[in-house]
Amino acid sequence: MMRLLVVAIIAGLLFENTYGVDSAASSEKQKDKNELENSRGSSSKKPKDNKGSKEQDSSESSSKEEKNERKKQDSSESSSKEEEDGNRKPCFYPINIRCWTEWFDRDDPSASGDWETLCRLRKENPGKICPRPAAIEAKTLSGLTVAAAGDVIYKNDITSGFICRNKDQIKKKKCNDYRVRFSCYPPFCDRGVCWTSWFNRDNPGATGDWEVLSELKKQYKICDNPLYVDAVTTDTMTPAIYTGETFYMYNPTDGFVCRNKDQTTGKCRDYKIRFGCPCNN
Repeated sequence: MMRLLVVAIIAGLLFENTYGVDSAASSEKQKDKNELENSRGSSSKKPKDNKGSKEQDSSESSSKEEKNERKKQDSSESSSKEEEDGNRKPCFYPINIRCWTEWFDRDDPSASGDWETLCRLRKENPGKICPRPAAIEAKTLSGLTVAAAGDVIYKNDITSGFICRNKDQIKKKKCNDYRVRFSCYPPFCDRGVCWTSWFNRDNPGATGDWEVLSELKKQYKICDNPLYVDAVTTDTMTPAIYTGETFYMYNPTDGFVCRNKDQTTGKCRDYKIRFGCPCNN
């Protein structure tokens, strides 16, 4: 009996040692497994890592700063370009101030006529005629105006130049030999200008207002070869070209003439003129 009891006790101990340890180990393993699963589950529910979020925020902020910097740079470049373009703009001059080119005489009327065309004159005299002349003047080599010479003129404008054709003249006479020049706005022929005082030697009481350079030189000291002429009304200082009146003469070589008979009102306004001379004179 005692022997059987001892055997049962020993068997019980062996069973406990064998299966009890395995059970505990299994329990431990299950516990570890549960903790691992809980850890995984909680990890999946966690928000993004703060460090990663900060890095992303920093990256977005940096990107915004770069964009703002680019905008500032573009704006600065645009302003610089506008300023540069602004600096390149030509100076503005009153349109009533004009100068004249030198005289040109490229042809004579021996063949079909006298052809002082603008395109030919430009080719033969590069840089001496402004891109957009304001006026053209033609005179015979002896100094007569077109009206005084009495020829029939085919062309006389700032687009074509001057053309006198022999076939257009009466009684089969030839054209006179002409020379031409063009009026330009500064700064095309700006060589440093010094202005004279204003002169008013005449009034429009008789035939008109005759402010002729040759007559003015008899009374006042004026340079030999004025570059510019400027005419304004004596009462309001209105530039002559804004009055709407027609002028018989208006150039720095001859001066200024307004004839009463050329006006729709029958009478010119009273003008005064001045001349622009080279400053070295």
